[in-house]
Amino acid sequence: MRVYRTISRLKVWKFIYCSVAELLDLEEEINMDQIEAPLCEAKFGASVSMFDHLPSIADKEKLDYSSENVLKDVIQMLGTKEEDVEIVGTRISKALAKNPTSWALGCLGALYWRVQGHAPNAINCLRMALMYAPEESRHIPLLSLANILHKAGSLNDALEIALAALQSSPETVVIHFSIGNMYAAQNNFEKAVEYYQSTLALQEKFEPARERLMAIMCKNLINTESDANP
Repeated sequence: MRVYRTISRLKVWKFIYCSVAELLDLEEEINMDQIEAPLCEAKFGASVSMFDHLPSIADKEKLDYSSENVLKDVIQMLGTKEEDVEIVGTRISKALAKNPTSWALGCLGALYWRVQGHAPNAINCLRMALMYAPEESRHIPLLSLANILHKAGSLNDALEIALAALQSSPETVVIHFSIGNMYAAQNNFEKAVEYYQSTLALQEKFEPARERLMAIMCKNLINTESDANP
């Protein structure tokens, strides 16, 4: 399942991965004593378009958030060979220094900070990405932002942003799946089923959605039988 999820993420990030050779200098030799972290510009004015009105964004320093190790293999696959996360982070940092308004680099910077488990820096990079991303690409930073808040337990805020991502790109499969997961985390299984089904309608062989849909249906069946036989 881990490989399947990685492939799904790569599909969401298709534009960025297709452009990675233009975004990053993959040829430069980087030693461990040259490591630097990719920090994004954070001094934008508050904006509804960047969801600064949401409590979890306004108080991002207080989020309970830990490393998303499942994303480690994604960031290590950015180049032509597998590299340490810190090396890739340095490549992103150097690229940001040259092009600090690149929304795609903002997304990559956020990916680095999600692996490191630092929500405020990840959110700063995604705010920058939302500031400069074209409308047809906004779903990428929006989904990343929603998933950060989901992991931090800010489910209402996560859902609001994920639904905005869906509006931006209604046929992106993993957005439907992520929304289903958020509703399931809220124990709103009726809505979760709706979005797992829409995931499968778009991609019939998306097995994680099928497995979670079956789990909910089995749970409902058990509960129904228990109610019928007190």
